[in-house]
Amino acid sequence: MTTPSYQKFSGPAHGELALGLAFGDFTFDFLTRRVGLHGQPMPLPTTEFDLLVCLARRAGQPASHAELWCEVWGCSSETGGTLDQIRCCVWRARQVIEPNPAQPRYLLTVGGYGYLLRPMID
Repeated sequence: MTTPSYQKFSGPAHGELALGLAFGDFTFDFLTRRVGLHGQPMPLPTTEFDLLVCLARRAGQPASHAELWCEVWGCSSETGGTLDQIRCCVWRARQVIEPNPAQPRYLLTVGGYGYLLRPMID
């Protein structure tokens, strides 16, 4: 199992050092709020970035819909987190990070439970 590691690395903007997270083929730059895959930047909207970071911190273990709701949307029905909103957010993230979003290899559905982020392709 791949364990995520927090590290300092050169951020893509202004050559600054930024606190980030490395997880398999993914890197997350918390300063610029960008995700990289295989070293290629993949700009994501804020919510999709937060969703992927939430999943990466779990080191390949699934997160339930309720856990995603609380960590990404803040547990409040006023701030979102309905199942449809979670699914839509996952769909949008897949459009960016997956080579073929219709057949995801990284952002996987765990039927009846939630989602997990697979660290790398074997």
